[in-house]
Amino acid sequence: IVHGDLKSGNILVSADGNALICDFGLATILTGDQSAHTFSSFVKGTCRWMAPELFEHDQAKHTRASDVWAFGCVILELSTGSRPYTYYPNDQQVIVAVARHVRPYSCACGLRNTMPLLLWSSMQACWDTHPDRRPDTTALLRWIRSTH
Repeated sequence: IVHGDLKSGNILVSADGNALICDFGLATILTGDQSAHTFSSFVKGTCRWMAPELFEHDQAKHTRASDVWAFGCVILELSTGSRPYTYYPNDQQVIVAVARHVRPYSCACGLRNTMPLLLWSSMQACWDTHPDRRPDTTALLRWIRSTH
């Protein structure tokens, strides 16, 4: 399943502390032949969590790689308490920045110096501007398990 709108607002925490992903309004089910079946197509997602390739043309589709980009943004939120591109006051500025491959953090905020190297490098990998070079979900799962 490709979620298509992964962000902290779509992640609930159960009473026993487990993360539960919700709001599958943009979700796509990939069948065995990798053809996509989308539940909704009138909204593209939430721009602060969207990968740059989703802004390239009107027919761009959410993929596992775009969900990985969004996952990196969720990790950024959890680590800093701030949403991605927090230094841009409106979504129009965010859209321009993302389309220009600006990363979801500000170089001036000093994040690199306040985070563990593994966390920082994992977020960087999620934000690779080439979707095919982003880690797959198996690699992300290994990373999550290694942090506990």
